[in-house]
Amino acid sequence: MLSHKLALDARARAIAKDCGLDPAAVLTTAQGILDAATANFLDMAGDIVIGLDVNGPIVAVDNNDLMPMPHAKECVEYLMSLPNITVALMTGWDLSSMTFFREERLALSGLGIVGEYGMVYKNGDDVTFIYPYNEKEALGFLQTAIDIAADAGIKFAIQGNYSSGVGPVIVEADHNGHLFEHPLVKGRIPTIEKLYKETASESECEFKDSKVYFRNTVKNLKGVFTALARKHPLISVRFKRVEGNLVSFEMDSKDKPGFAFADLEKLGDALKARTGRRCMVYEDFGIDCFAKAVDDGDYYKQSGLNAYGIDVLRGKPFVKIIVGDKANDAPKVFEGTLFCPQTGTQAEKYAAENKIPSASVGDVRDFALALGAIRGSVQAS
Repeated sequence: MLSHKLALDARARAIAKDCGLDPAAVLTTAQGILDAATANFLDMAGDIVIGLDVNGPIVAVDNNDLMPMPHAKECVEYLMSLPNITVALMTGWDLSSMTFFREERLALSGLGIVGEYGMVYKNGDDVTFIYPYNEKEALGFLQTAIDIAADAGIKFAIQGNYSSGVGPVIVEADHNGHLFEHPLVKGRIPTIEKLYKETASESECEFKDSKVYFRNTVKNLKGVFTALARKHPLISVRFKRVEGNLVSFEMDSKDKPGFAFADLEKLGDALKARTGRRCMVYEDFGIDCFAKAVDDGDYYKQSGLNAYGIDVLRGKPFVKIIVGDKANDAPKVFEGTLFCPQTGTQAEKYAAENKIPSASVGDVRDFALALGAIRGSVQAS
């Protein structure tokens, strides 16, 4: 094994001081990453494509406003400045939310986005669908979700996914899931009249007594989808069945009294039974429903990052490094990839149990500075 002298450059030392990071601890992290890379025959002197999960590595997990941790933005910017380093957000979040996060919270327009569990990515302003968009699939899922919600008088919001491979609904979550604090919701809630006008542009509907009435059929849902998923993602409305396929939706700032996580799990079971999709239920009262074609195909975060890297680097070879806090951030294919789970998280435990090539980090701050030390060392040797 080659010996590399690791050191922080002047900028990294200044950032470490601002972050309150011990330079010696950062270099210990760097050595751990370098040792793991060397043991797995990964070239740390060549091109590297880095996928950063958002919640955990950049944003504190209990922060609902998508505000980066102190100096996290500066560390991402430092990471992007390193030679032959390509950086992308790599997340299950929808492209709409992550574009807002990139532009408004980080102000780093050159940062790539691999979103929606690797089914779509954004290079600059260019969007590439890895999982082909299918409007009929998207509207078919929405029809079933509305049917189930309308029968129970349930309120839900739709995440603004670009891909149709995941049907994402956030249920009774304005308070339960802190949706009112989300930056795409806070201060941006439309009137019911506005939602009606946008729905009416592409769906046959009627506005009466502060409710929008429409036939819940696939051929009549394009306007509903446009209003709730494209124009106003994450805005909750309550659905009620009138008769047959006639349904209404209305604004309701209160979550359903007594609606608990156990009720959300039952709703997830109902969606799975009716749609045939695999449904994952989350603590923020969201449910992601994965189409069978997603599970049957090569659609996951790592594959999305790989496709993004091939596009950006025009087919040149590269190493992938993934930083995350959850088991679903971990690579499925180990070759050419190093996983950097956050210390003390589900991801770290999962990596150890599954013998994934890995080196633990604190978050994006010590990871970025550690990688700077590694690049300076391996490229000088």
